[in-house]
Amino acid sequence: MLSRLPEALDYDAAARTLALADPRWNSQPALYAALRLSREPYLPAQLAVTSAELTAAHIRGGRQAWVLRGLLDAVIAAPQINFPEALLALAKTLAGQA
Repeated sequence: MLSRLPEALDYDAAARTLALADPRWNSQPALYAALRLSREPYLPAQLAVTSAELTAAHIRGGRQAWVLRGLLDAVIAAPQINFPEALLALAKTLAGQA
């Protein structure tokens, strides 16, 4: 779910607004704050590779967006792989599946 949130979203404000209609949202700002403080990657900008590096690896266009999402999902599941060599290798594998 977090990999699909826009980077500029004010998550705390959104969660407070949603909590007015559904109290299950009350715990979400604290959860999001804990995630931010953990320093574990959860945004595309936190990946150890950039779109320019993917372009240099001949991964472009819609395939690049699909690969970036796959890389982010992989890094969320296993933050220890967030370094350029591992992500570029995984990107090439994912690009072959797109």
